[in-house]
Amino acid sequence: MAADKREFFAEWSLSECRDCLQQEPAPHQAKALSQLRDWYEERGRNGGAGILVLPTGAGKTFTAVRFLAEGPLSDGYKVLWLAHTHHLLEQAFDCFRANRIGAIREPRRDLKVRVVSGTPGHFPPRDIEPTDDVVIGTLQTITTAVGEELEAMVTFLATAGKKLFIVFDEAHHAPAPSYRRLLQGLQASSASVLGLTATPVYSDTSKQGWLTKLFPDGILAQARAAELMAAGVLARPHAVPRKTRFEPTFESRDYEKWVGSSKDIPDYLIDELANSAERNAFIALEYAENREKYRKTIIFTDRWYQCEAIAEALDKHDEPPGPTRTAKPISSEPDQAVKDEVRARDGQACLACGTRRGLEVDHITAVFVGGSSEAGNLQTLCGVCNRLKKKRKMSFRAARSPLPRAPEALPEPRLPASADAANAEAWERYLRRIVNFFYQCAAVGQVAIGGKGEGYYNWSVTLRSDNPPAWLGPHMKELWARIQGVREAGGKARLASLRLVAPGEKDIVVSDHEGEE
Repeated sequence: MAADKREFFAEWSLSECRDCLQQEPAPHQAKALSQLRDWYEERGRNGGAGILVLPTGAGKTFTAVRFLAEGPLSDGYKVLWLAHTHHLLEQAFDCFRANRIGAIREPRRDLKVRVVSGTPGHFPPRDIEPTDDVVIGTLQTITTAVGEELEAMVTFLATAGKKLFIVFDEAHHAPAPSYRRLLQGLQASSASVLGLTATPVYSDTSKQGWLTKLFPDGILAQARAAELMAAGVLARPHAVPRKTRFEPTFESRDYEKWVGSSKDIPDYLIDELANSAERNAFIALEYAENREKYRKTIIFTDRWYQCEAIAEALDKHDEPPGPTRTAKPISSEPDQAVKDEVRARDGQACLACGTRRGLEVDHITAVFVGGSSEAGNLQTLCGVCNRLKKKRKMSFRAARSPLPRAPEALPEPRLPASADAANAEAWERYLRRIVNFFYQCAAVGQVAIGGKGEGYYNWSVTLRSDNPPAWLGPHMKELWARIQGVREAGGKARLASLRLVAPGEKDIVVSDHEGEE
């Protein structure tokens, strides 16, 4: 196999893979595979669309890859695998292994798998090759590439012809307007679709009918959690409450609104919980101090960046506590007085997005590459922006981009929820975050979003001096499409225009009527 893991591309020699001992499916996976094969022979070759339902931990990705190997990939199909986050993309990529794809029959001789998204290390969509067999991409990236008729995407689809098979991970999200348009457009060209989900019900009751329209063959195979627990495949949950002593902050009026709506916990509260460094350190310490009791453990989190934070905290507990050792969170964090000084200096707000919730003090240059914990190397970020930055050197105290050239792709921070489609504060945070991370500095001077009137439909982002608007110009249509997708999902009117303003430069405007100026 010739593979560059860093770039998430792999070219497999199938003759070598066929010589490998193939991983045997578990009984519930074998049953699902049998049902999927029956569907494939009857409907799956001719534009069929159905859903595989397996609970978390039951091997949806493995089952899907094995099905693809035995069926569509053996029959010469190309595969377009769609998912929402880069972690799901990488999970799918990692599942295409020699001991799983050796089931692909001759005469196919090799298999080329590529991951496409705006995440560093992944390929931009323009790098898709006609010879690729499996393209694994985020919904946002593929929706934009198809909608804008990007040449590489168009060529890949044309090469597939009527032999295109789509896998839609987390299929219960498919009814969102922009995603269902993508699916319907591809299905119109005879593409077959396999949806993967643990919960085959759309959370928004007004859109539940779309699951039936998009997946008319319904549930193709299903295993229930209770059955797998009884069989010993999944562990039976045993609740052991632990108080983390962390209390999220919210206004009393927000609490009344939340309780009165009878809906799930608001996203911003979940974000605050997931972003709490103290809470995540407590979770890691709870495991470290009780390692022998918990033994092998799966920790489920609310956000992917919380996974990374807890994993990093666990790494600091790599040795079991001895009889004379008291395990404490090991930290390179500055002391509280320095943190207070930095937060005060930065106006008690995140320098990247402007929020005042869930604030943390971040090292501009990470400690492990020599950065100090002095105030000059520290900045105030919210947990969301801190997770997005990771360990990269990036200063949002600076107003001018340090980059020598334009980035190739937009960052992919989490979009506002559809419930916040008309929330001006949520959109201002999102626009500041995505543009500032694009330029890798505090490039945004102002975001103008009106609560009513013309400003409600016409938004603008003003850059500070010396941040070239031409860098962001080619990506404005993609940014526009992301915004419109959320507003449509939330039942709100489309924007009339999105304007990028910079001192001494011509404005760049995208709209439904004018395109890009």
